[in-house]
Amino acid sequence: MLKGRMLGIAITVFLVSLPMLTGCDGVAPGSAQAQRFVGEAEYAVLYDSAVDEFSEEMPGGVVFPADPPAVEDGAQIERSVATAVVHLYWRCSWQRVYLATRDLVQKEEAMRQLERFAETAWAQSYYDDSSGAWSGALESASFGDAGMLRDFYISDCESRTGPLA
Repeated sequence: MLKGRMLGIAITVFLVSLPMLTGCDGVAPGSAQAQRFVGEAEYAVLYDSAVDEFSEEMPGGVVFPADPPAVEDGAQIERSVATAVVHLYWRCSWQRVYLATRDLVQKEEAMRQLERFAETAWAQSYYDDSSGAWSGALESASFGDAGMLRDFYISDCESRTGPLA
């Protein structure tokens, strides 16, 4: 049941993200709505700005990639995607720490940071946890069952921060 729910969430995220990443949204070029979209070069500039302005604590030794994730040539990207990429990389980095370490102090710090995710300004504006999937994953992990958190990592993070060892 959980895997079906996670697959449903992943498909929904993909379908919602597809227009942002491909520009296939039927918006007329030059329109006010088209100003929401940028090309690859401006996307890279927005990513660099988002990294520079990011104020949350990163796990020790973890830095943001120098470049944003690649997009198809000629793709139009919604402006907010660059900031989303930064926040999700941060969340994924802390998930990796939580799932990979045996050190209780590091695990506790990772959980504190993961709990902050939903409180960030970006998540407040763009992340919908009305189903309780994310908060449920954190709660289960706090009681020793990190299975849902691991599922989130596999579906959302492996492509960003690499597979767990």
